[in-house]
Amino acid sequence: MRRQSVTTTYSRQSGHPKSSCRPRKECKQIYVQDVLREKIAGEVLSVLHQKEGHLYVCGGVNMAQGVTLAVQEILSSQLGPFGPTKDSEEVP
Repeated sequence: MRRQSVTTTYSRQSGHPKSSCRPRKECKQIYVQDVLREKIAGEVLSVLHQKEGHLYVCGGVNMAQGVTLAVQEILSSQLGPFGPTKDSEEVP
């Protein structure tokens, strides 16, 4: 099977490290979930739902939870709501 595409994103984009922002108010940290929502939402829907593809994420637990929520929002906006969301209680 041939790989169609890979999108790589980092919380600190090249040339714009968080530590170099002065004053700090001008810094806008870029998160993986922001890129998913704002730049490749259509691709996420296509790959995960229509093509039954995969999304691989490396990072901390909090980041993974944010990415999961972003993917749920992307899919539910096109396919209708499903599963627990940030506004509903999780079932143990």
